[in-house]
Amino acid sequence: MGGNLQRFTQTPRNIHWAFPLDAGDVLNLRDIEQGLDQINRLRSNNATIDMLPGDKPGQTIVNVKNNQNFWLGARMSLEGDSIEQGDDYRGRLDVFADDLLGINDALIINGNQSLAEKSHSQSYGYGVDYSFPWRYNLFTLSGNQFNYENIVQGTNRTFVVSGDSQVIDASANRTLYRGQSTKLDGLVGLASKTTNNYIEDARIDVSSRQLSIGRVELRIKQFIGQDMTAFASLAAEHGLRVLGADDDRQGGFPDDAQFRKYRFYGALTKPLWRWNVGLTGQYQYSPDRLSASEQVLVASSSLITGFSDYSLAGDSGGWLKLDIGSPYVALRFIPGFHTNLAFSLLKGWVPHRSDSQPQHGSASAAQIAFTVVGQGLSLNLQVGKRLEAPSYNQIKADVPDVGLTLSYSI
Repeated sequence: MGGNLQRFTQTPRNIHWAFPLDAGDVLNLRDIEQGLDQINRLRSNNATIDMLPGDKPGQTIVNVKNNQNFWLGARMSLEGDSIEQGDDYRGRLDVFADDLLGINDALIINGNQSLAEKSHSQSYGYGVDYSFPWRYNLFTLSGNQFNYENIVQGTNRTFVVSGDSQVIDASANRTLYRGQSTKLDGLVGLASKTTNNYIEDARIDVSSRQLSIGRVELRIKQFIGQDMTAFASLAAEHGLRVLGADDDRQGGFPDDAQFRKYRFYGALTKPLWRWNVGLTGQYQYSPDRLSASEQVLVASSSLITGFSDYSLAGDSGGWLKLDIGSPYVALRFIPGFHTNLAFSLLKGWVPHRSDSQPQHGSASAAQIAFTVVGQGLSLNLQVGKRLEAPSYNQIKADVPDVGLTLSYSI
């Protein structure tokens, strides 16, 4: 694209932080795309641009048009998992605030609470996430807190088992390359994770941890042909001796605080006869003994309905998931609402490394989901069944699992 930028038609501060262009710079379409991505990160924005002739030959005015919604939003949701077996469900509230400082910044605050079996177990958590752009960069600071308490029946008495965890994470993402069909990002981050577990208010030191984790990551997004999109990321994480982290040199722990782990994630999506087909997968490798928070989860109800009675995790391992979704169809009897069906199949595995490793093997599950959306409401019903589990697992999945998610956004 030829010519020079004369000016933008938007608030200067908002534009200056999002677009890597200043008045007088040579116009570059990739810089314009980057700025639009930074603005449209916010849920309330829907920005487009027009190129207008400038006051002098060779000058261009970039007219940024933003069909902006209200800056404040919220989503309330109720999620139930394995209702037949445990009547386990949670409530959650998310609050979104956009452009608080006029620099395309985003603030998200959330809270969640378990709603079932409150006399025997309860848990709750909350978190905050704040991000802001600077041209080809995006900076993020997040934190969350989780607490739980369970009453366990012993041989002669009951015990109160409780715990809490806190995570603070800071990261910086930079777009390293942007082409017509390729986008390459690099990310560096530092996280502090604290886990405390108690029995009758006595801290269990062997399972309570303080970790500090540094990470570097490369992310690439590639458009293939007219309608296929591929995404991949490669990350390396290392436990550090900073911010009060536990030190492996002191000993006394069954896992490593100064660990190393490497993770690959990939996704491929393509429409096929108006249906959407997606293939996603993740693999993690670590030569060290990892705490539970750092292990890779390869079979769980958080990945697919069907694993409510079982989960599989390990220091190394991976999973592969196939998703097939139908096009959304209008409901004639409920104006403004649409529905679709989706089918999913997941297989996860953890390699056997030593006799001391408690979990290994492979597991798989299949799920069918029915979704209705419209006027801020969303209803998602999932039915799934475990198809495979390691031979040492004695729990048989005779009854399909049922999950339900109901949410309302304003």
